[in-house]
Amino acid sequence: MKRHSYPVAAGFALLLIALCITRSARADLQIGRFTIEFRNSNYNLKTGDIVLTGGVRGKGPDGDFRADRAFGNRERREITLVGSVEAHRVAAAEPITLRSDTATIDERTRTYIATGNVNAIVGARTMSADQMRLDDASHVFTLTGNVHIMEPPGRSLATAQLIYHDDTGDIESPGPLSGTMENGEFRADSAHGNVKAGDVTLNGGVELHSGAAAGEQSQEPVTLYADTLHYTGQAKMVTADGHIKIEQGTQTVTAALLTLNNANGDLRLSGGVRGTQPPDRSFATKELTYNVDSGAITVPSAIHGSSGEGTFAANKASGNIKDRTYDLIGNAVVHTSGKRAKGPPQTPSSLAADRIHVDDANKRYVAQGHAVASQATRTVSAPLMTFDGQAHLVKLTGGVHATEQPDRSADTAEVIYHTDTGEILAPAQVSGRSSTDAFRADRATGNLKQNVFDLSDHVVMRRQRAGDKDPTVLTASNVRIDGNARAYTATGNPKVVQGSRSMTGQVMSLDDTTHLLHVSGGVHAQEPPGRTFDTPELTYDTSSENFKMLGGIMAIFPLSRASPSPTPFARPSASVSPQAPSPFANSATPAQYTSPSPSPTPSPTPSATPTPH
Repeated sequence: MKRHSYPVAAGFALLLIALCITRSARADLQIGRFTIEFRNSNYNLKTGDIVLTGGVRGKGPDGDFRADRAFGNRERREITLVGSVEAHRVAAAEPITLRSDTATIDERTRTYIATGNVNAIVGARTMSADQMRLDDASHVFTLTGNVHIMEPPGRSLATAQLIYHDDTGDIESPGPLSGTMENGEFRADSAHGNVKAGDVTLNGGVELHSGAAAGEQSQEPVTLYADTLHYTGQAKMVTADGHIKIEQGTQTVTAALLTLNNANGDLRLSGGVRGTQPPDRSFATKELTYNVDSGAITVPSAIHGSSGEGTFAANKASGNIKDRTYDLIGNAVVHTSGKRAKGPPQTPSSLAADRIHVDDANKRYVAQGHAVASQATRTVSAPLMTFDGQAHLVKLTGGVHATEQPDRSADTAEVIYHTDTGEILAPAQVSGRSSTDAFRADRATGNLKQNVFDLSDHVVMRRQRAGDKDPTVLTASNVRIDGNARAYTATGNPKVVQGSRSMTGQVMSLDDTTHLLHVSGGVHAQEPPGRTFDTPELTYDTSSENFKMLGGIMAIFPLSRASPSPTPFARPSASVSPQAPSPFANSATPAQYTSPSPSPTPSPTPSATPTPH
């Protein structure tokens, strides 16, 4: 028995040595496809467990790695690298450099797991996470915990878990994420896309913030909210749907569908668009295109809107929000409420035209094509209406037609009105009419604020009421109408004609308050067959029909037609027609174009003068 004890003990010792070998010289170890170089090792021949120290390096079919030490199992073909791990993979679609605290290689399943301060560089992208797992057979990277991806120029992504296919570039984030793009930032509840193409689809609670473009110092950032958003990196296109809301400055727009071209700044909204701007502006239309860089806006379908100052509508519209210029096109209508930020309210009014151009910045407004302005019972129409707020000038051209209910109207070729001074000019022929009166003149001037007007050159004023056998017609070179004083003065060879009777003088004036007609400068009246009288001056009460002749009087009355009680000539009240409509009264100019001061009250129609017998 003793004789065999030594060989047995010696054999057991050799077995232990064989099972646990410690090496100090540099050696190689093959684990699957990987060749590992090391200085020191502790290897168990029975279990296959191995511990490597003193620095470890290795090579595989598609790269290399290094670490401070390692442990694993040769039989199971797995090894874990520990300490300052760095691996390079060059056979992938893009070169990969991986750094971590530890890295486990499982050659049987061809999976690689890196943990602890994991950082991977894939081409121009940088990825970091608490753990990164690579399934080499399916080419799938799974990043878990504090995942961050960055890629120039300015793209980034942060999430809790990310699944990335390094062969195709497909990427998925099943949980909440946030990130940046070249010109903004985003967040969502989940996402998927393709890193190589720069595409990403955000799902749930999407927010996209886009900053100002390069060189656009005045552009305000844009914020987009949606249920789903798809971003195409190469085309720089954004499409979104579901509860879309866009904010830029104080403006908010909502819609069902959106496309945004980040390359040119074109934003298209459709599916029912509504916009608001504090404190009280809003609009609605089916679709629109808006350039977030330039501010240009196009509305191809019907649009309507409102504010505290009124409402508007048109078949379509275009303009520039930044320049504050807009065009309402086709059946354009603007209604004003009469409310003003400063000053007392005005009577509501409306303006309709084929096209209305609004330039808020330069305070210029142009209505053209069948333009009609209305206020209460008054309207004025012209092919072209222009209001220059800086020059305080309103011009109506191309043929002006003014009306006032129930039956007054006036026409002229052009009207020029100064809203600050109240001065008004009709440089061409002007005419007007009502059920009883009519007038014309070669031109007219006046002042709306003072309610004073002058009809000039070839003035004709005509009146004929029910029961009048003949019309009463006044002709003169000039007629002045003082609406506030209710006074009317005709000069320049004034002449009144009624039937076969006539009266002339140098000046004819009527005070419609006192009903006194005064004719001076040599009065001459006549009626066939030979009745005449002449006097230097005549005063006639159109209400009582009393008259007074001042100075020398000469009268001729044929005996054959003598009358015991002579009656003075002609209805002097008809020398000026106070009811004659005028395009220079308040009805001639839309309220939105008039001076902020209240318009003077038009003079009431004076009582008719009884016809002398």
